[in-house]
Amino acid sequence: IIERLRTNDLLSNEEHDSMRYEIVDVGEDPAVKDFFEGLEYAVYPNLLSSPVFCASALESADISHYPSKAIIMAQAKDLTVFLLVQLRVVRFEDRNAVAGLLTA
Repeated sequence: IIERLRTNDLLSNEEHDSMRYEIVDVGEDPAVKDFFEGLEYAVYPNLLSSPVFCASALESADISHYPSKAIIMAQAKDLTVFLLVQLRVVRFEDRNAVAGLLTA
């Protein structure tokens, strides 16, 4: 739908880019496949542009009513833990414990 809207010039390039899901190819590394429990991981289009990460929104009580807040925070946690594991800051075996700490 997004591609068709852009083709018909009903979306700007910026709108198109912010609405697309990005698929992260986890490759053939068994540890990475185990981490994401599959072959690919979809990054939601509003992950980085979400008001959840805006300082002024965080100070506002209205952010608790943002419809995608739970999904965005869960995905931010997943990707943070993944990066920590890939950078060898956290052992793969400890990923669930770290995820639990970020959730608390």
